[in-house]
Amino acid sequence: MKKSEMIKVLNEIKGDPEILIWNGLAEDYMKISSIKSDFLYKEDDKFTLNILNLERVEQGLLPLEELPVQYKKKEWEFVNGFYSKRDIPKYYQKKTKPIGMIHCYLRNKSLSGRFGTIKY
Repeated sequence: MKKSEMIKVLNEIKGDPEILIWNGLAEDYMKISSIKSDFLYKEDDKFTLNILNLERVEQGLLPLEELPVQYKKKEWEFVNGFYSKRDIPKYYQKKTKPIGMIHCYLRNKSLSGRFGTIKY
């Protein structure tokens, strides 16, 4: 949801109620602690092609001229934690998307199911 859309929805709410976040996994609410600016990234196609070709050369195969279709569909994601800040432009080029991230307080509750226990 865009910031302008969220402001419009919030302005339509009558009065001044507390705004909470719904945790669909736990089927419970969480209180907002802060909202911060951040970025999402997409890896650069040239970088992905270079990595793929390194693997192919190690296997004794010829390098590819262009990226195969299955590698072209990329999702927006956070930076790989193994990259340093100076490496980010090399791997992601100009493929950045500014976002607002809503952070929530933990409720110190847990939920158990077949997947194990989740604390939220």
